Amino acid sequence: MPFGLHGRLFEPLMEQNTENSHLFYEKYKPMWNNFTDRGKYLGKAWYPGMPQGAYFMFNTSYGRIAKVISKLTGKTQASLQKTEGRDSPYFDRSVITDHIEYIWSEIDYGSGVDIVKGIATVNATGYIFIASVPYQEGDLDHYTDHIFDED
Repeated sequence: MPFGLHGRLFEPLMEQNTENSHLFYEKYKPMWNNFTDRGKYLGKAWYPGMPQGAYFMFNTSYGRIAKVISKLTGKTQASLQKTEGRDSPYFDRSVITDHIEYIWSEIDYGSGVDIVKGIATVNATGYIFIASVPYQEGDLDHYTDHIFDED
């Protein structure tokens, strides 16, 4: 089930109580969100020494996501397009759902921010990460990015 959060998600996140997003970056090496003014994708995967955070977040612009997925999978962008019901080809949500093993979401659960596997629909900040290394069944499916200080 690629959309939505796992029913058990918030309980383990709050018990975890330690920031470990560096492990996410080290294992999945998210793609850098870097495009030219003309929309050419220049990104590369994270490597040690690079900053973490907003540089690796994408909004849900399907055309841009398709460029990154194309680079990762070797598929042409044209092969990722849909044509049903329209005169010209277009990108839709399937560019994400068909490649869900590369997709991670950022969520804000009130006392912190986490990176979770798949597309989050609850408490999502609206940003996703596209990993250069696909998720494998059995891997950790969430990482704590930031814990807010309690006043």
